[in-house]
Amino acid sequence: RRLGRFTSSLWSGKVAVTALAATVVAALFGALEAGGAYLPLDPAQPTARLERMVAAAGLAHLVTDAAHAELAASLADDACRVHRLDRVEPAPEPPAVTVAPENLAYVLFTSGSTGEPKGVAVEHRQLSHYLAAAGSRLDLPPGAGYGLVSSLAADLGLTMLYPALLGAGRLHLVDEETVADPAKLGAYMAEPGVDVLKIVPSHLEAVLDAAEDPARALPRRVLVLGGETFSLELAARLRELAPELAVHNHYGPTEATVGALAGPAGAAATADPRLRSVPLGRPLAGRGAHLVDGEGRRVPTWVGGEVLLAGAGVARGYLGRPAATAERFVPDAFADSPGARAYRTGDLARHTPAGVEFLGRADQQLNLRGNRVEPGEVEAALVEHPGVARAVVAVPPGDNGAGPRLVAYAVPSPAARRLTVLPNGLEVAHQNANESEYLYDEIFRDACYLQKGVTLPEEPVVVDVGANIGIFALFVASHRPRARVYSFEPLAPIHASLAYNVARYVPGGRTFQLGMSDREARESFTFYPRHTMMSGAARYQRPETEERVVRRFLENRIEEGSEEASELLAESEELLAGRFQGRSLEVRLRRLSDVLDELEVERVDLLKVDAQRAEMDVLAGLDEKHWAAVRQLVMEVHESEEDGSGGRLDRVRAELEGRGFQVEVEQPALLEGTDRYNLWAVRPDDPVTGEPVVDGEAVAPELLAAAEELGQGELRSFLRRRLPEPMVPSAVVWLDELPLNANGKVDRGRLPDPSEAARQRPHVPPRDDLERQLCEIWQEVFEVERIGVEDDFFELGGHSLLATRVAARMRERLGAGLPIRRLFDLTTVALQAEALKAEHGEGLGGGGELPAATAQATPSAAVEPSMDDLLAELEEMSDEEAAALAEEVH
Repeated sequence: RRLGRFTSSLWSGKVAVTALAATVVAALFGALEAGGAYLPLDPAQPTARLERMVAAAGLAHLVTDAAHAELAASLADDACRVHRLDRVEPAPEPPAVTVAPENLAYVLFTSGSTGEPKGVAVEHRQLSHYLAAAGSRLDLPPGAGYGLVSSLAADLGLTMLYPALLGAGRLHLVDEETVADPAKLGAYMAEPGVDVLKIVPSHLEAVLDAAEDPARALPRRVLVLGGETFSLELAARLRELAPELAVHNHYGPTEATVGALAGPAGAAATADPRLRSVPLGRPLAGRGAHLVDGEGRRVPTWVGGEVLLAGAGVARGYLGRPAATAERFVPDAFADSPGARAYRTGDLARHTPAGVEFLGRADQQLNLRGNRVEPGEVEAALVEHPGVARAVVAVPPGDNGAGPRLVAYAVPSPAARRLTVLPNGLEVAHQNANESEYLYDEIFRDACYLQKGVTLPEEPVVVDVGANIGIFALFVASHRPRARVYSFEPLAPIHASLAYNVARYVPGGRTFQLGMSDREARESFTFYPRHTMMSGAARYQRPETEERVVRRFLENRIEEGSEEASELLAESEELLAGRFQGRSLEVRLRRLSDVLDELEVERVDLLKVDAQRAEMDVLAGLDEKHWAAVRQLVMEVHESEEDGSGGRLDRVRAELEGRGFQVEVEQPALLEGTDRYNLWAVRPDDPVTGEPVVDGEAVAPELLAAAEELGQGELRSFLRRRLPEPMVPSAVVWLDELPLNANGKVDRGRLPDPSEAARQRPHVPPRDDLERQLCEIWQEVFEVERIGVEDDFFELGGHSLLATRVAARMRERLGAGLPIRRLFDLTTVALQAEALKAEHGEGLGGGGELPAATAQATPSAAVEPSMDDLLAELEEMSDEEAAALAEEVH
C-alpha cells in the first residue's frame, strides 16, 4: 500500500523521473517510507550471486515487477514475501512510521576477500550526513537535472539519486544500453537536461572519444568523477573542453557511506609538478581522513600511508559478519570522543598541499574502472570449475591501449589433465581409453537409451543414476541443448571427470557425488580404476563374475569377426590378472525421492539407472508421488542364478507394469551369455513426444563450440554465471604450477606476462578489405602496430570499455556495426567480419579481397613497401636527409 501511494506521487508531479525504470525508485523510497531498510538487487548480476546476497541478508520482503517476477520467486524463501509493484493499489494515507537516526537505511554488497560478497549496513544518520556534506562541498544546484549512469545496486549512483529527488530536481535514469555505448551516451548528454553527472574517469574518456562534439557530451554545470584514479591528462582535457564546468574528484568506499573526500580538479589543484594524479580532495564536513604507517602513526606530508576514514560517515559494519566488521571498523585513535570508530580502507595515499592523493592499495583488493574487486571472490569462483585446481587473479601492468585488466592464472585439475577426444569432436575427461570408446559406441553411435519407444522432448528433465563420466549427459545435451540433466556418481575419482564434462558441455546440468539407494547411509564401494563401469557397492561385487563378463564379451566379438578380440582372449589370463583388484572407498547413499524433493523436481521425462547390481535399491528409494512423475525409464538389470539374483527381471517388470509402464527387455548381442540386460519402460497412456534422434553421433553446434581447448571463452562464460561482468577476468593464463616464494605463498612478481600468449599466436593477416579495416580499428584501440585476424580480443587485454570503442569506430568507419554484447562472443577480427557480412552483405567496407602479396605481408594498417622500394628511396636522398633518417632510426 505504501509503495503504491508513493508511485502515485511520482506520477502526480511531486517528483520528476525520466526513463521506464522509475518504478525502482518508487520501490526504494517506498521501503524507506514503510520504515524498512532496502537491499537493491540488480537482475543483471548472476543468479547464483543474488542468491548468496538474499541468504546473507535474511530478507522479509522482496519487491519486483512483472518483468522480473520469475527471478524474484526463485530468490525468495518461505520466510520472504514477494510483492509486485505493478499490482499494488494506492493507499489514501500511510500509517505513521517513526524512523530513528540509528535505524538501518540500506545494505549494499561489495566483493568479499573470502569468496563471499559482504553486505555493508548504512544507517539513516550516515546517509543524511553525507547528503548535507556532499551537497555543500560539490555545490549541487537545487532543481537541476541529474544523470544516473550507474546501477542503484552500487553507491556510485546514490550521489545522483538522493540529491535529485530530495532537492526538487529531475533524475535521468539512463537505460543500460545507452550507458554501455559511449556514442549513444554522448548523444544523450548532448540533449538538454543533464546538469550534474557522476561517472568513472575511464567511462568518461570513452564517451569523449566517441562523441562527435566532446564538449556537448559533458554535463552543463557539475561533473563529479570517482571510482578510480583521475589522471592529470584528463583534467587538462576537461579544462580545455569546458573551462566553465565545475569538475570535482570524489572518493569514498561503501563502508564510508558513498563518499568521504572531495575537491575541485581545476588548474590550481593540479599545478604541483610532484602530483601523479588529481588529488582526491579534503574530508567532507564532519569527516576525517588519517594517513598512518604500519604502527598506526600519522605520516607527514608527501609520505604514503594507509587511509583510515573517520567521522559521521562510517557505516554500521558488515551485515551478520562481526569478525569482518571488527577487522575493518576499528577504534579511532585520533578522536576526542570515546567510542568513535574509523574504517581501514586498505588504500594508500599521501597528504599534499592540494589535498589527499591516491597511491594504490595496501592489500590485494583491486579497483577496475570504478568496480571494487576482491581477488578472493574471483579465485573462489574459478576453483568451482572442475577443470581448475588452483587459481590466483592479478592486475598486471597495463599494456597496449587496454589499461589495467584482471587476469586469472590457473592450474588445471587432475580431470582437466586427463583428456581424450571422442569421435564426434567432444574433448572429455576420462578414466581410461577403452571404456570411453565403449561408452561412446553404446550411447552415441547406437543410441542405446533411445530405443523401444523412449524419446526426448524438446526440453527434457533427465535423471542419470550411475552416470560414470557423463557420456549420457553429453548425449542428451548434444540433441537437446536446453535439457536439465541431474547426474549422480558416488565415487570421487569418477565424479571428478563427470563434473568436468558436465560443466563444460551441459548448460542445464548438475552433478552430485552421491549413490542412490533405499535408505540414507554411508557404505563401502569397490573402485576398479581399470574397469570403472564395474565399480559399485562392495556387498554386490563379484570379481570372478566381472572376469567372465569380459571373456564373454571378447568371445561375442570374435563371433562378429574381430581378430583383435581373438588375440586379446588368447592372452586373457595374463591381461585380466589383477585388473579387478579394486580399492575400497566410502560413499554417501541417499534416497532418490529425498533428493528430488530438495531439487524441487516435479517431472522426470527420463530416469536412467545403471547401478551395478543395486538397481532394485535405487527403485526402492522412490516414493509414490515420484513414481507418478517418472514418464520413461531405462536401466541395466543384472540377473544371474549364480549370485542369487535369479528372477530379478521378472520382479522389475512386474513392478513397472503395475505402475502403468509398458516394458521391453533385451540383451545386447555383445553381452549375450552374461548377467546384463537392458530394460526400457514407457507409459502408453501418457507417451512422451519429441523429434526422433536421427544421427546419434551428431552434436549441437553450441557444444562443438565448447569443444575447443579449455580456455578463455568457456571459463569466462562459467564465471559470468557466478560473478558480475567487471569481476570476470579478461584473460586466463594456464600454468603447470603457481610460482611460490620461500614461504610457500604465491609469488605474484613471477606471474608471466598475459600478453605473451597473444604474441605467440601465429599472425594471420587480413584477407579482404573489411578485415583490413577492422584490423586498423583494433590497432588504434589497442595502440599496437600489428593485429592479425585470429588475435583474441581478451588475450590482447580487451574489456568492456574497449569493446565500446571498437563498436563506435565500426559504426563511424563502416557505417554499420555489431551490438557491444556480441563483441564479447565474436572475439577475433575474422569472426566479427563474418558476422558483419552476414548481417550487412558482402560489399560492406568496400568489398573485395586484398592482393595476394598484400594479404600475406600486411601486418599493420598500411601496405609496407618492398625492400627494393626502400633502397630506391634511399638512393634519392641527400646526405643530410639520410643522416636525419639514421638519427631517427637510432
